[in-house]
Amino acid sequence: MIDSLTPEQISKFDFYKNKWINIGLSTEPCDFEASKAHAREAYSYAELTCPEEFFLADSPKHAIDMIYERYKPDNKNDIVEATMFGNQEACWLSYYDFMLNELNIEACQPIMGLMKLAETCGWWHGYEDAVFFQHRPIELHLENNVLHNDKGPAVLYKDGYSLYSINGYTVTEQIVMSPETLTISQIEGEGNADIQSIMIDRYGWPKYLKVIGAKCIDFRDNDVEGTKEALYETPKNGKRLVVTCTTGRMFVLGVPDNVIKCEDAQSWMGPSELVNTKVKKFNVIART
Repeated sequence: MIDSLTPEQISKFDFYKNKWINIGLSTEPCDFEASKAHAREAYSYAELTCPEEFFLADSPKHAIDMIYERYKPDNKNDIVEATMFGNQEACWLSYYDFMLNELNIEACQPIMGLMKLAETCGWWHGYEDAVFFQHRPIELHLENNVLHNDKGPAVLYKDGYSLYSINGYTVTEQIVMSPETLTISQIEGEGNADIQSIMIDRYGWPKYLKVIGAKCIDFRDNDVEGTKEALYETPKNGKRLVVTCTTGRMFVLGVPDNVIKCEDAQSWMGPSELVNTKVKKFNVIART
């Protein structure tokens, strides 16, 4: 029984962390031949006979279409639920990689095939008569450790299949690529408040406030904070304090209904909290 780690073992944490982060974020194409060998190893450890038919898909959608065409399941969701996530299993495989190689825990040996597959392919599916591998994405965009790209797909595969994401929230292509075409009914019909805020931010807060008929009830130059502030009352979403700082960045803050002046909003938030977003007493609706 292991009840403690040596300093040398602890010093290896960063190695395994970085190793598996790199595996998880890899955009290298699938190594088809190596993946075949590793699949055979994974099947063997599971005491199963590995099939001799192997296929390679360009993206998750391509793989699902191939599998559906072959097996005709009642629901394509059944295919998704049977997915093995390959290199994106890094979050848990890293733990067993450390346990196997640094602590010599042989019970981890049976997942060696999965570890090796994570290094050579993206998602994959294993069936009794065939194995389907997938290429990893050719582009993967992150900011602050979450998927984010405000100029194109956050995840892009070689066949064009893509995923759009802003600040870690999955959004539509329209929100990223043509936000000016969003309609007020689309924005107000969005049930997720975070995504709705992203939609408004992309659409443009000044334009949005004008279109919905928001009423400006107070305005001031805040010389202390170096900001210009305007307090709006919206028909459906309460009061919003719009702040432009000296850097040109805009913040839109949700404030209580009893706030009737920009100065009241400052008092409610506390000194220096308006532009110092490290202190989050207030509700930041959007920032540019």
